[in-house]
Amino acid sequence: MIHADLDKLFNLLIPFAQQQLEKNGSFYPYAATIGLNQEITMVNLLLGEYPNSTDMIDKFNLILGTEADNHKLVAAGMTFDVKIPRAGDTIDAMQTNLEHENGESIAVYLPYKVIGDSSVEYDDLISQRKPKTWFTQS
Repeated sequence: MIHADLDKLFNLLIPFAQQQLEKNGSFYPYAATIGLNQEITMVNLLLGEYPNSTDMIDKFNLILGTEADNHKLVAAGMTFDVKIPRAGDTIDAMQTNLEHENGESIAVYLPYKVIGDSSVEYDDLISQRKPKTWFTQS
């Protein structure tokens, strides 16, 4: 069972990405944090009108790592688009990385398939532990 803070972040990030995917057929990476005061904050980036997703992920990783190293966060999460292996092929999935200051670190995948212009089918969630990325000093 994951920490309640990670659950809160997941329940913020995934619905937002789903909304963007269903509306636009794609989504940009998103990140959010829980501060020491338990306030949840979306992390904003100013990278222009059509930012590169890889650049966004790199910048989010830098921001979240710095904030965690400076002991300003309790938890952090980021959702982005990936391809994962399935039955000898690859499929699209939302990957949500979640970390807590207590050392818990997981990746959750939500496979999906865009059907037509506005319909999206989702598959079952897949989760696995992952090495810490942001809370490396705890």
